[in-house]
Formats: sequence, structure tokens, C-alpha cells
Amino acid sequence: MITAAKKNKNPFKSIYYIVIAGFVLTIHDVIIKWISDTYPVHEIVLVRSCIAIIPILMVAHWRGGLSLLRTNRYLGVNQECCSNWDKIL
Repeated sequence: MITAAKKNKNPFKSIYYIVIAGFVLTIHDVIIKWISDTYPVHEIVLVRSCIAIIPILMVAHWRGGLSLLRTNRYLGVNQECCSNWDKIL
């Protein structure tokens, strides 16, 4: 269950995270533009996705396990709405 976030009493920490995120995204954009002349786009996307999954899995593990990544939606629709899909398919 998702709970409400705690109120942050240190706004400087939030500002620091926003500045670092902006810096990382800018560096990421520069690297992608730099290597896009040499490598095909699908290879760049594959490598970027493989690298990005590592911190996603680490954060999910620290926050309570991989079950946090499970969804109750299938193709953008709630599972309750899809109970008759066995009959349709």
C-alpha cells in the first residue's frame, strides 16, 4: 500500500537532489547525442535500458522487494475489467 510522503524539514536536501538530477540528465543527453553518430539508436536504447534497470531494482529491493514492481493493471486496464478475457481470447 502506498502511504503519504513525510514532510521534508530540510528543503536544501530537496534542492540538492533536483540540481543533481538536472545535471545527470544534461550529461546523459550530451552522451547520447555524442554517440548517436557512431551507434544505431536501438543499441543505444538497449544499453541505456540495461544500465537503468540496475538502480531501479536496487531501490525496489531496499524499499521492500521486487513485489513493489508488480502491477494490478494489464495493458492499461484493471484486472477486474479483464475477467472475461478468457472467453474473448
